[in-house]
Amino acid sequence: MKTNRVKTLLAEGKVCIGGWATIGHPTVTEIMGLVGFDWILVDCEHGPLSFETAQLLLQGMSGSEAVPFVRVADSDAAMIKRALDIGAMGVIVPLVNDRQAAERAVKATKYPPQGVRGIGVPRASQYGLRFDEYTARANEEIMTIIQIEHADAVKNLDDIVSVPGIDLLFVGPVDLAGSYGHVVIGGKQPPEVTQAVDKIVTTAQRAAIPLGCWVPNAEAANQRIAQGFQFIGISTDNLLLISACQNALQAIKKPT
Repeated sequence: MKTNRVKTLLAEGKVCIGGWATIGHPTVTEIMGLVGFDWILVDCEHGPLSFETAQLLLQGMSGSEAVPFVRVADSDAAMIKRALDIGAMGVIVPLVNDRQAAERAVKATKYPPQGVRGIGVPRASQYGLRFDEYTARANEEIMTIIQIEHADAVKNLDDIVSVPGIDLLFVGPVDLAGSYGHVVIGGKQPPEVTQAVDKIVTTAQRAAIPLGCWVPNAEAANQRIAQGFQFIGISTDNLLLISACQNALQAIKKPT
């Protein structure tokens, strides 16, 4: 089993920049890995991606150093197990709003006796060829990433961070704003959302848990890094494709 390079870098206080994969073709994740993203997340919460397609996307990035993550739909143990079985080195679990949900997420990512993850011989252990090595190291290398994206989670934050085994808090700024009644992507955040993020930063630093966040662009990434965020997911594959196409078209001067 490979060492989780992202987990090592975070422990060293370094920043890791990630890509967000929503397009169901391995060429996309292969290119993202080759250009140098530290990690790539396959998003199985939003959009049509199945676990079968997600495995293809993880296989697409296997020729690079990009660390593969999967965002699951919720803290269901069966769903987390499938994401790890296809080779994810960590899961991002959305809508963790209280201590109980955080405990479920941590237990689902770990083999017994620390957790309840079922044992099989899928891709993660090279279909059983590296079973002993994988099962011996998985609990140490795999990351449990808790997504804080609701006002209830902010209210229960002290209880959430007290759960052992959380490797990172990931702020979902768009849904967090939505829980306060605002639908915004990028731009200036409403005051209560800014205050909520400030509380998350302070609480995470006090608990010595690294922080992650999704951002729409490089400017926002630099702002979050200045706040202390280390795990930065920038835009999404489809939005980056739209931006590149629009920029190319706008740069062309067609004769009138």
